[in-house]
Amino acid sequence: MFIRTLLGLTAGFLMAVLAAGCGKKKTETSTPSPESTPTGTFKDQLIPKASKPEVSTDPASFRAEFKANGQAASQKYFGKTIEMTGIVARMGDDPFDKGPFISLKAEGEWTVSCATTDEKPWLTVMPGSKIKLKGKLPRGLSYQNPTIAECVVIENGPKPETTTAVKLTKTYATNRKAAKEKYREKWVNLEGEIIDAKVVAGNDMIVRLKGDGDLIVNCSIVKNGLEAAKPGQTVKVFGQLNVADADSVKVVYIYATALTELK
Repeated sequence: MFIRTLLGLTAGFLMAVLAAGCGKKKTETSTPSPESTPTGTFKDQLIPKASKPEVSTDPASFRAEFKANGQAASQKYFGKTIEMTGIVARMGDDPFDKGPFISLKAEGEWTVSCATTDEKPWLTVMPGSKIKLKGKLPRGLSYQNPTIAECVVIENGPKPETTTAVKLTKTYATNRKAAKEKYREKWVNLEGEIIDAKVVAGNDMIVRLKGDGDLIVNCSIVKNGLEAAKPGQTVKVFGQLNVADADSVKVVYIYATALTELK
């Protein structure tokens, strides 16, 4: 992906040079495709947390500038500390290079992905939170899908709750309807003891965690980092819960987007 974005940037630059030679202004008019996770953590552009931003924007405006004129937007932002405020759409670990990222909502279904210097941003940030972060443009930049690199969160919304599989299922056993109302689609950091772990399809794994009594937590997660997981080990993950209120159901589900720890 990095090579494709680099080639796209190079092509955009060459077209701009040719257009300038003909006395015409080049404008980027291609239709953008949905945002993907950022490619890498860009350690060559570390930003001190206390540094002052040189330019402020929001995700929708940022994307719109690159869509209208990618070269001009690149010249405006490159090399500067960018401050961006927005609502978190999703976050986790990139399964291809394990780079942590936060995606901020832009217009419609579009997002701006931000590669973070924090290796576990989900401990303090979650989808739906309004946050402020700062970062810089990566060296390999796509005008169609501009991202921000080396991001640090300087203001965050409510932190996700931290709980355990045993505590979660004990609450579920006591009052299932109340538990569903409290935890339905809630983002949490969850810790539990592994019963078993297996690959179910491609990179997808199901890791079963020990709960209260005969209850369990089924964790659906990408296998990266969990291939060697064994029964009895403790795992910490970040994800979204799905809780049923039927008495016959003995399982609570979590769809995890990040592995925090395995020990």
